[in-house]
Amino acid sequence: MIQTVNETTIISNIFWKFSKGFLQFILMILIFRNINISDYGWYITTISIFELAAILSLPGVMKIALRSALLNDARFSNLLGLKFLLLPTLLLGFFYAPYWTAVPILIAIIADQIAMFAKVKLNEQKKYLSFNIFEILKPFFLILGLSAYIIIYKDKISLNFLVWLYCFSSVLATFLNILYSKKSASLSLKISMPTKIDLSQSFYASGNGLIGIFIKRGSILFTAIALSSTEVVYVNIMIQIWSIFAVIFTGVSLSLTRDIYDVSSNYKTLKNTYLRPLAALILIISISSIVLNIWGSFFLNLIFGEESLGAKDIIYFSPLILLFQLPQLILMSALMRQKKEKLILLLNCISILIFSLILFLFTFNLLNLVKILLCFVLFTSFIYSLAFFKPNILEHVINRKLKQTKK
Repeated sequence: MIQTVNETTIISNIFWKFSKGFLQFILMILIFRNINISDYGWYITTISIFELAAILSLPGVMKIALRSALLNDARFSNLLGLKFLLLPTLLLGFFYAPYWTAVPILIAIIADQIAMFAKVKLNEQKKYLSFNIFEILKPFFLILGLSAYIIIYKDKISLNFLVWLYCFSSVLATFLNILYSKKSASLSLKISMPTKIDLSQSFYASGNGLIGIFIKRGSILFTAIALSSTEVVYVNIMIQIWSIFAVIFTGVSLSLTRDIYDVSSNYKTLKNTYLRPLAALILIISISSIVLNIWGSFFLNLIFGEESLGAKDIIYFSPLILLFQLPQLILMSALMRQKKEKLILLLNCISILIFSLILFLFTFNLLNLVKILLCFVLFTSFIYSLAFFKPNILEHVINRKLKQTKK
């Protein structure tokens, strides 16, 4: 029997994920205070566009690769081959950003996609310390590079320098990750042709990351389309605060994902292992939302300066978005254990389609956008609860809607 990850390891993972979130937050401050705000808006939007395009390269490949590695079913090379076959879909990002300046961002996203396979092997082998160190390398390299630029040139950061530094940091972190994983976690970069089963399973498993992508990148895109590049930066401040709490949860889910796939671990054992870390996370999120609501303007002015005060009315929603999303994240893991990837994909696609339309019609200002995001995560948690606890009710509703559509 494979033993579940112990609570000490979970706390260690949370610490490292918080460290990553903290570094990303420092990075955002460094860029915000030293770049033209419209250039920063373009940079954020372009990264978001290419990461949205990465959905078509089936991010679910990584989930199936982890399951394959744990089962030792010799499909890992097939799944690696599938990822390489799908990487050209990232080129679709140029439809929105048809500029040479976007090329380094494309290279960086490709490097990040390949690095995920090295991280799968580290996760399989429970090498969480190494996994977490490689996770923080990219923001660490970016902070070092930007700090050196500011000290040497004593001037605003140029957009061209920023995108190439972003590219270099991704490629270097990926190279080091692969090199280490080959030596310590038996990573093989042998590529085999995928089967139809590899494609279908990866397609359905891609549903489980869509909600986070919609929150993090979809909100940026809708802001860029409906509002302005300046307001993109304000939304990004809120999203980065959300990301700090999200990566803390990732510290729990890093081991939870592995344990949830181990069918020898029953729900009672999982509950006993993860209950206290999750309860502590909920307490931290709740307190943080109250603090940001009362002193949000003070912290924004202190950390980012007066230019950031446009985000003062939305930042306290950041922790609440994750708080209301938590049931969906936890129940999604349970549904993955039951191999209900098709249901997850369906639930996520329905939610995203409904709220994409609402965002398109009602994004008049930042506050509207954030309130819609909050309703979005509440809705997803609600339908996931139905899917897990009352599957017959949800199945009846879906079948009725499908029959009405056919008519």
